[in-house]
Amino acid sequence: MTGGQLFELADKLAAKPRAWVESGSAGDGSLGCVMFLGFERALRQYGAIVELLRKGFCDDALVLVRSLYELNVNLSALKSEEDAQKFARFAKLQQLLLEKERLNDQLQDAEKDKESSSCIAKCGHRLEAVESALKEFAEFRTKKGKWQQSWSGLNVKGLAERTAQDTGANTGQHDYWVYGLGSLFTHNAPGALFLGVGDSQLNQEKWKELRAKRDHANRNGLPAILHEASMCFVDIVGMAWPCIQGYERQWFDDAMQKILPALCDGDTTENG
Repeated sequence: MTGGQLFELADKLAAKPRAWVESGSAGDGSLGCVMFLGFERALRQYGAIVELLRKGFCDDALVLVRSLYELNVNLSALKSEEDAQKFARFAKLQQLLLEKERLNDQLQDAEKDKESSSCIAKCGHRLEAVESALKEFAEFRTKKGKWQQSWSGLNVKGLAERTAQDTGANTGQHDYWVYGLGSLFTHNAPGALFLGVGDSQLNQEKWKELRAKRDHANRNGLPAILHEASMCFVDIVGMAWPCIQGYERQWFDDAMQKILPALCDGDTTENG
């Protein structure tokens, strides 16, 4: 299967969801809101992944696959309206913490630059208001008084393992490897920069060899990356469908029985 044929399948997978998203959410309450927003986010990220892969930017596509995977495991952990309300409250907490950091920086700059007392006081009052609002989110404090890093109290690996257990996967089978690989490229970690590099010496000849090796890896890795992204996208639509106006069950059946198997079986040798 050529690269063009793989992208035709990806475009077909996203075509109907692009129409559905225009009608807005069909769900009620916090759970409906979170699931629809997750679906819309997944649709946009999936489209971006496909475009990056189309242009040959597999490394950069992996960054978004990591993000899509994280969205998938977080939505998978939402089992009730109560969970969704907790998710939404944590969203507000994160926004407040960012605002506190911004105001702290603003206040320090104002004092350093000796701005007017009224400007400093105004910034200080806004900071006090944010700090007061943060007191309403005590449930997200750890025993040591620090803020939780996630709404559920689990990191991505923990959520992935719990989801795998809930869905009957074998021990250790949770696809976290994709997230880990994507994380290297997200943070431009040494493991990403040196992927395919045999040692720390990179003369002109070795650079040519490395580029050829990376081009080959991009061609061979395309089906696997696209399949993983498509799996995450279909999972998310499958969870959010009660909130999607115009959703058709036949789309999900076709995705599971035709498109995903075809992507999984894609030939990795001729993807030009």
